[in-house]
Amino acid sequence: MVVSDINEGGGRETVRLISEQGGSAAFFRADVGVERDVGAVITFSEENYGGVDILVNNAGPYFHAVPLEKWFETIQANLMGTAYGTLRGIEAMRKRGGGAFVNFSSTSAIGHDFKPSSSPAYDAAKAGITRLTTMLAWLQKGTDSRELYRPRLGCDRRTADVRGFADPATMPRTRRSTASHNPG
Repeated sequence: MVVSDINEGGGRETVRLISEQGGSAAFFRADVGVERDVGAVITFSEENYGGVDILVNNAGPYFHAVPLEKWFETIQANLMGTAYGTLRGIEAMRKRGGGAFVNFSSTSAIGHDFKPSSSPAYDAAKAGITRLTTMLAWLQKGTDSRELYRPRLGCDRRTADVRGFADPATMPRTRRSTASHNPG
């Protein structure tokens, strides 16, 4: 597993916790709001783990009562970080015959019961992630059906995260590696 985070201390702590439980993980510092960084973590995964089978896009700052000057940062990391991870991940997964994405969104994507939001940029970015995830099915057109899997939406009521996911049981049985983007 590759753990990627903009917060080096937090990323290394995650690797330590995985190792304590008997897992194997490596840390790679990246800012998912920077496309070059996302490409670098994918390359690191390919070079050190043979590829990417599962990619978790779980990035994004949340600024309460966000001033306008924080809107770009919020949308860049949340929405564009997911787009960069997805597009770069598709390239890597095709080399291995398929894969799966877990794109974390939020119930903020569907509104706040007509109440004003304290972070409209975050809400808009999470709505974009939800829509991007539901549109990934177009990737299957003209490809082997094992290449990429139709996303489904699920809602975990404990964490209120909306996410697209593929059934791991349908994935090819190959060595698994994960590039996980979580810049705190």
